[in-house]
Amino acid sequence: MKPLKSKNLDKYLFNTISYFSFFGYPPSFDEIHTFFPVRIAKKQLKNLLEDLVRKKSLICHCEDPEYRSKRTKQSQKRSPRSSSDSEDSLAMTLDYHKGPKSLLSNFKFQLSTSPSYTLPQYATHFKNRATRQAICKKRLVLVNYYTETLAKLPFIRFVGITGSAAMGNTKRGDDVDVFIITSKGCLFIGRFFAILFSYIFNVRKGRNSVCLNLFFDERNLVIPKHKQTPYVAHEALQMKPVVSKNNMYERFLEENKWVKKFYPNVKLSIRSHSRPVSGYGVNSGGFTPVRVNPGYNFLSSPFELVLKTLQLAIIRRNKTGLIISPTQLWLFKRDFEKKIEKIL
Repeated sequence: MKPLKSKNLDKYLFNTISYFSFFGYPPSFDEIHTFFPVRIAKKQLKNLLEDLVRKKSLICHCEDPEYRSKRTKQSQKRSPRSSSDSEDSLAMTLDYHKGPKSLLSNFKFQLSTSPSYTLPQYATHFKNRATRQAICKKRLVLVNYYTETLAKLPFIRFVGITGSAAMGNTKRGDDVDVFIITSKGCLFIGRFFAILFSYIFNVRKGRNSVCLNLFFDERNLVIPKHKQTPYVAHEALQMKPVVSKNNMYERFLEENKWVKKFYPNVKLSIRSHSRPVSGYGVNSGGFTPVRVNPGYNFLSSPFELVLKTLQLAIIRRNKTGLIISPTQLWLFKRDFEKKIEKIL
């Protein structure tokens, strides 16, 4: 790999951190490396960060005094298994196939002892991090029961947490954004039950609400060409899967490998997804096999048509940003892409 010019590296680094700063979030080393827009070795990035911290162009924050002392000793060797040497990309920070006990166990929130970085003018973001993580964890405790129920529905193939909650960066008043993939021909059936159970579990409105703004039919997992932007790639990679049947999460990543065009340091570990019948869903004891009955597809067709007609009539009355196709629904009241185009 050819060495990159220092001036360009500085610019890329400031842009990467500025993106996170837009959301009030100080990123860790691994997050900066994952979302660095050009290929760069971790050692080179680490040296760059340390140099800019010495120049006071960046602030590094860590509550662990031992880490601070290590950072000041330039001759000290890096630990062979330090956090910055992790082989896992941000998209792979969890392995839900090992059987987590709850939705919360799918979230490896950045600990207060982990070093994070930001620009000097955003030093207050360090103080906000612990508060926002605490808010997010409380929200996810309630949302956990909701996702457990969705996992039991045979036409729900995947549930992922996106947006600020995926990063443990939830402010008071923020929703928990949920992305759902349904079985083929069950897009509107899946949305109907997702909304129904959100009311039953009291997570539809108020402080603990979920935002059901993105639904895909498993027949088409590719994000549309005009939405293949750095912002959407960022959101896709930081998403946390909590329900995945028949390796649906891996299938989604495989269909959207275009994200590496914007973030080439990402490592996507695509597993086989050859199992056609059984899948995995969340319950209180972990991920367990879920029987998938292909017979319900035949019975669901009339209900899908009725629910599609009713839901589209309601959706189109609301003034929201819409992308509607036979296999995808994008329903957003506000679009951050336009606000951060200049940063990216």
